[in-house]
Amino acid sequence: MLSRYAMMGLVLVAVLLASTAAADWPTIGFAIKGGAHWVEDPRATGRAVEPCWELEIESPAFWGGHLTVVGGFNGTNLDNERDRQTWSEGDVSYDRRERFEYGLNGGRLGVRLWPWVEGDMRPYATIGGGYYQYEQETRAVTTATWLEPQTEKMVTQVTDSTRHTRYDEGFYPFVGVGAEMAVGDYSSLTGQAHVLIEAQYAWDADFHGADLGGWSVVAGVRFRW
Repeated sequence: MLSRYAMMGLVLVAVLLASTAAADWPTIGFAIKGGAHWVEDPRATGRAVEPCWELEIESPAFWGGHLTVVGGFNGTNLDNERDRQTWSEGDVSYDRRERFEYGLNGGRLGVRLWPWVEGDMRPYATIGGGYYQYEQETRAVTTATWLEPQTEKMVTQVTDSTRHTRYDEGFYPFVGVGAEMAVGDYSSLTGQAHVLIEAQYAWDADFHGADLGGWSVVAGVRFRW
């Protein structure tokens, strides 16, 4: 069976293809965004500013250039922890280093309104819904060392493993407002570059008294072809 991410990707592609076929303005967009998310961590008290990212695909505009369909993937890094353990079993010595990363990951799909089609600075508003996962990624690197009797040499064996633990998941609505401005000239390879800034608010589910949504502010670059 397909994973939730795979299903979301197929739905996103289908919606963007359908909107492209019905579009009046042939300008598809791809944006890379990064910024800060004011979010609550379930393992802490109160909100904190954490780094966040988003990759977004935007359909060509229709309805006279005033409406587009957008979708993509986003995430927030909540915390990183490290741990080290050493022990011995018989003639074998072990050294384990672990890294724990807590974060939010998911995807979004929405509709974007462009009030003014032309102009150097173009504002926009977005409304839609998303899917989130609150999860922990654990990477453990274990090094085993022992003396090989036959060769009388030290032998080292390294085991590297990664495990994902999902604590919560769900769907939520979001809204956003932003603006973009074209920079540079058009290129057949990268299209027309636009710098952007955007503020978003998401209503995420309450998880053990923590609000996984909240405000986020991102900036980035959008390429249009």
